[in-house]
Amino acid sequence: MTEFEKMRREEFYDFTSEECLASYYRAKHICAKLQTMTTEDEDYRKTIEDLIPGIPESSTVVPPFHCDHGHGIK
Repeated sequence: MTEFEKMRREEFYDFTSEECLASYYRAKHICAKLQTMTTEDEDYRKTIEDLIPGIPESSTVVPPFHCDHGHGIK
């Protein structure tokens, strides 16, 4: 089982694993981009979908927004 799978199962995991850190840094970069946007910006929807895959079209996340990984949000 990978460290990321352990995290998703709410078990002890190594946050410094390559997979976990890559996911964390990716989310931080996208969140930083969101901080400079409004929900009316042209690429807002693409940016939020990059961060939260599968987010319903009817959902809106209003910046500022922070998260550790993004893809676990339902």
